[in-house]
Amino acid sequence: MFQITDQTASFDHMSTYAERQGEETVNGLALKFSTTLPMARLDHFAVGLVGAIYQKDGLRFPKLGPLRWTSELVGAKVAIESGDLFGARAVTFDLATVDKFQITPLEGGSIEITFRVKVKPDPAAVAVLYQLQHTDVRLTIDPATASEESEDTDEPELEGV
Repeated sequence: MFQITDQTASFDHMSTYAERQGEETVNGLALKFSTTLPMARLDHFAVGLVGAIYQKDGLRFPKLGPLRWTSELVGAKVAIESGDLFGARAVTFDLATVDKFQITPLEGGSIEITFRVKVKPDPAAVAVLYQLQHTDVRLTIDPATASEESEDTDEPELEGV
């Protein structure tokens, strides 16, 4: 299961959304992040994925494009932190959904992962997130309370191949 702790990530984008929950409309934010991790982290998605993409001397398929992984973590705890000239700022969400994973294998044994985090913040958290857009942040995603939901977690959906 995907998990990161105090990882530097690029906070790429923030957008609002509304969804119906029964008769009520609930507003939320969709946050897009990207980070670079060692290739061994591929096995957090599926055991054997490293060997399917990498071989001893590099990428098995150098022209392989980004892979879209369709599983999602529901109920994950997410912490976003930043410290700069304006001081330390942090927000934490206990019931986030992490999904829309896109994995790009890189030469040299790294992967770039882009993903979305859906949260329902209070106005103070929205203000902090607004200020942190398009910056590098420290990101922790703890799926300890999350459940992994997917139609098919065994097979990645390939794009650009």
